[in-house]
Amino acid sequence: MKALYDERIIDEAEFSLPFSSRAWRYGDGIFETMTLRNGEIWHWPLHWQRLSNAMSVLGLIWNKEMTWQNFTKEIEYLLEQEKIVDGVVKIYVWRSGGGKYIPDSDLAEYCIAAESINHMDHKKTVPLAGFCTQVQNMPSPYSHFKRLNSLHYVLAAREMKAHGWGEIILCDYDDNVSEALYSNIFWYTKGRFYTPSLGTGCIEGTFRSAFIQYLKKSGSPVDEVKSKPGHMLSADSVFTTNAGGVQIIKQIGEHTFDMPPVVDDYLNELVN
Repeated sequence: MKALYDERIIDEAEFSLPFSSRAWRYGDGIFETMTLRNGEIWHWPLHWQRLSNAMSVLGLIWNKEMTWQNFTKEIEYLLEQEKIVDGVVKIYVWRSGGGKYIPDSDLAEYCIAAESINHMDHKKTVPLAGFCTQVQNMPSPYSHFKRLNSLHYVLAAREMKAHGWGEIILCDYDDNVSEALYSNIFWYTKGRFYTPSLGTGCIEGTFRSAFIQYLKKSGSPVDEVKSKPGHMLSADSVFTTNAGGVQIIKQIGEHTFDMPPVVDDYLNELVN
């Protein structure tokens, strides 16, 4: 993996932060993970919007004039220099300076990393998923952004691994379905699509946003809801979305799901 940091391209092994870094000490920052396909970043404007919103909530300020166009040029420079056309691009932004909980500065440092990956599978199948019992989601001013501190998801991932599941589903503190480990979750039943609302504490995924926009333009009913697991478990189909594409869930516990042609057509349209 190569990275653009402090206006120069470096190898992954060259990157380091001092012990005083707030990213290291407090996880005081955010990140974006984006899919690069044929030289184009999927949903890049949505990623930039989420990044900008997150910086506003956290009170982070760019240390130089930074616009969508300027940042795009920096990403393109890294990709062109390293000849990367398919793969993953990551953006890390953190608060510079020291201090304890009270920061010395609100200026942001950032790093852009890119990795070449050929033949990425943008539509996968998950044979078996289950519900998380170790942690629950809680809505907050920053819950729908991707934060550097991800202990919440690490604990959920360990539970998923212990059970041998391919995916794990998190609920909020009121036992409403919230999201999957790496992804947002959708279900389809009786001609309608459903997905948990941001009020459940889920990430505001870019593919989630794009899919909701697509469904509305297509005239397909879609509801953002606070819903108990039973409603989802009675659905015709369940699937998850993230920056890399979609994952079709075949079974949750004892409940199995199909993939109606209308749903499959929508998903194929988005990933192909």
